[in-house]
Amino acid sequence: KTNDEGQQAENSRNEQTNTHVSQQNPTLSITRFGVSSILQAEFAMLREQVGVNERLKFTRKSVDLLAQILVCRNYSKACYELAHLCWAILQDQHAKNASSPANRAIRSPLLDYFWISQIADKYAFVDFFDRYIEHSKAAKAPKPQTEERTSTLSKAYLRLSKEQLLLHINGHDFCLHASRANFMSCFMEWLIAAVPNLLDQAEQKLSLAGHTAISEFASDLQKAIYRYLSEHLPPAKLQRRYRHLDNWYTQNDAKSNHLGPCDESVLQFWSVNYLIEGFGKFSNVLSEHLNYIDAKDSVLTEFEIQYANNIDLSAPSSSIEQQLMGRRARPTPGSEANVRRQIGQGRRRGSQPVRVLREEVHRVPVLRGRQGVRR
Repeated sequence: KTNDEGQQAENSRNEQTNTHVSQQNPTLSITRFGVSSILQAEFAMLREQVGVNERLKFTRKSVDLLAQILVCRNYSKACYELAHLCWAILQDQHAKNASSPANRAIRSPLLDYFWISQIADKYAFVDFFDRYIEHSKAAKAPKPQTEERTSTLSKAYLRLSKEQLLLHINGHDFCLHASRANFMSCFMEWLIAAVPNLLDQAEQKLSLAGHTAISEFASDLQKAIYRYLSEHLPPAKLQRRYRHLDNWYTQNDAKSNHLGPCDESVLQFWSVNYLIEGFGKFSNVLSEHLNYIDAKDSVLTEFEIQYANNIDLSAPSSSIEQQLMGRRARPTPGSEANVRRQIGQGRRRGSQPVRVLREEVHRVPVLRGRQGVRR
């Protein structure tokens, strides 16, 4: 419990520090610094994932939100919400099993929900749980294994109201919104590769369980994600310091005449933030500023490389041909046309063209014409 409280406190501090992330350009945000190529490839794969209807399974907004909460380590609420959704799906399967013994052949209801049926939009979400309520009315409660499960199951029920699924679990109420169905499906798609044996763990802990089991499962998810991200992200304290610096300069650049860190801004930052962990000594503040500048340059360079790699791929064939024709028409440094052009520029400027000829004559190729060989 002490570790869980410390982790929840850390997540809350990260949430307070990252209030500006949604307002900034996420492409050039400092949060991109240190993200491994494997994690970036996973996000790119989710953006290109195709569903059963031969359309993109996840919206760009869902994938961007998932990348933001993972890189900023603000995934505690998403884990808690996903745990409640998995509990509701498992209760739906119990109702089907009670109403029809033939349905017991389905071993993994979570597999059926997320990958076979692919419930990834609000309309499919409402339709899925609407059918569950019909099953649950005619179903008989399964025989409980323990007295605790008896009291928990007897006081647990689901209710669908417009586009919201209301869960009542032994005095605990929780609401699942249908508009979050695509994001929850995207989150589970990423989790299945990051957390081993996720489906088996969820079914073992959440089947016929109460709110305590849901909280424990959400806590286990957070720990597994933290271990996985520790291999693909910079340390959490380093990220927090960089985001604090980024917050500072984002808010103060509009009020000042300079852009970015300078001598005056470093002193001003230290005088205001010396009580924050890591910024107590001026030497530490100066070192963090230098590292922060390098990190920003690294993010900008990475963005420029990605942009350069994609610019020709996205251009139509006509524009590519125009670029090639422009390159062919451009004179080379040692060609005769280039020498003539430089001589003309020298005459217009009043300089001596002889100096240009001395520098370029050794690079002029041999020209063969009707009057013979000449240079």
